[in-house]
Amino acid sequence: MSVNSKISSVISEFGLIPKHVRFAISSVAGGLLLLAAVTVSFQYIFITLPIFIFLCYWLVWFAIYENINRVEWIMLFVLPVLWALEWYVFFYMIPIRWLTRLAFGLIFTMIFYVLLSVENIYNVGVEKNIQLQKAAITVSTVFLVSLCYIAFQMVASFEIYWLLSAVVVASISWIFSLKYFWTVEPQLKFDTWQISMTNFVAMCMFFVSVALTFVPFGSENTRPVILSGIFYLLTNSTAESRDPITFKQKSKEFILVFAALVLILFVTSQK
Repeated sequence: MSVNSKISSVISEFGLIPKHVRFAISSVAGGLLLLAAVTVSFQYIFITLPIFIFLCYWLVWFAIYENINRVEWIMLFVLPVLWALEWYVFFYMIPIRWLTRLAFGLIFTMIFYVLLSVENIYNVGVEKNIQLQKAAITVSTVFLVSLCYIAFQMVASFEIYWLLSAVVVASISWIFSLKYFWTVEPQLKFDTWQISMTNFVAMCMFFVSVALTFVPFGSENTRPVILSGIFYLLTNSTAESRDPITFKQKSKEFILVFAALVLILFVTSQK
């Protein structure tokens, strides 16, 4: 039997496993992988990190492997893989107590299951159910903004040069905004609008990050909060601006978020 025949045979056997069971297997395996990975010293992270990313990618593929085409090989994997990656790095920042790590590992497993379910919605075709599409976009947005906050918090903790920090923030925003605009309008290839809006958001986040370096915050934890809020405003407002009716309905929400960010800025900045 040829190699291709063997691969096809294995894939067909995967199809016999119910999808929700595959989700559970991938989620539990992901949690165990995370707990096992953090037992390796942080000094070897440049060796373990690529292996961890590859295994996470494979776990996502195992859960949602049907009908993946073109840019879906990237977009369907971005959120769960980056979620696992950020939690992997985050685990090195929490106290080395197995009770604590087991608790966080359980939380990671449950969230990983939710993310697999969301990506499966895009994989099977969300246009068939508008309500399901809206739910998937909402969940994706929540996790994207959460990931932004964690990523921006890590950037702040490294205390790198302000210009380099702004470049990193813009790069992170580019990846996450591309994922967001794709979830709003999933396609087999990126269109001009998605790329243009992604570049626009990344450029804005660069200048916002530079501007915030000159604000004397009382706590460095404030900057990631504001950056995450600005990311939310930029992505959601630009996406909703294509539909004047929806944009008008959500304008109050955008104004409230912006007002909250301004209030946080003035309250937390040192005189």
